[in-house]
Amino acid sequence: MSKVKSIIKAAKVIEELAYKEDPVSLTTLSKEVSIPPSTLHRILSSLKAVSFVKQNSDGKYLPGSSLSMLSYALLQQEDLRELTMPYLETLKEETGESANLVVLSSDYKEVIYIAQAESDATVRGFSYIGSRAPSYATAVGKVMLADADWAEVRSALQEAGMRALTGSTITDLDTLEKELEEIRNKGFAVDREETERGAACIAAPLYGADEEVEAAISISGPSNRILGGSFSEMTQIAKRIANELSQEFKLNYQ
Repeated sequence: MSKVKSIIKAAKVIEELAYKEDPVSLTTLSKEVSIPPSTLHRILSSLKAVSFVKQNSDGKYLPGSSLSMLSYALLQQEDLRELTMPYLETLKEETGESANLVVLSSDYKEVIYIAQAESDATVRGFSYIGSRAPSYATAVGKVMLADADWAEVRSALQEAGMRALTGSTITDLDTLEKELEEIRNKGFAVDREETERGAACIAAPLYGADEEVEAAISISGPSNRILGGSFSEMTQIAKRIANELSQEFKLNYQ
């Protein structure tokens, strides 16, 4: 079986189990997903290994903890998007640039864009919902890494490597550590063509009830606009709206 076909079959099994109210036997599940028992058993064994599937005392199958956690995370992100969109729209209107909501991956290596209010300008920000980027090369990533445990961040980035995306990308851990210290002091971060030539970004952190950074918002666009004469004003706007949204976070996620 090819890798692609295996993934498709596994996804089909997960989907079928997710909608089941009761545990299901291998024989019954095999008929419902039209996969031979021997093949299905191998798929289920793999899914059990990563906790997407588990078996009860009768040997029947049901969704595992990983699937429950994934469902919960998706619901949380949907709530997060709904809460954040009015603020992103305000940020876009006040700056004229694309406004983004971004979260940090659990391993510190990437950022994921989960909501956006797109600029009306002909030339605008380069990110899109669902896109990922190396944390160390983005303003949103740096502003969230600044709140994380440096020893853990250092270990994660050493493992992943810090590839240069442009001539401006920070690829040295000591340099990054110094920048993160500056970001903590300033309360915002800047991507100066570090991810993509000609593109820049200003990011501010979003704090939850425990005063830890939960996510980040940013404005992104052509570097001549972001880093030009309105840079200081845009920075203040981003920080102000991030502070207002953080207050909402504390009320809704305490």
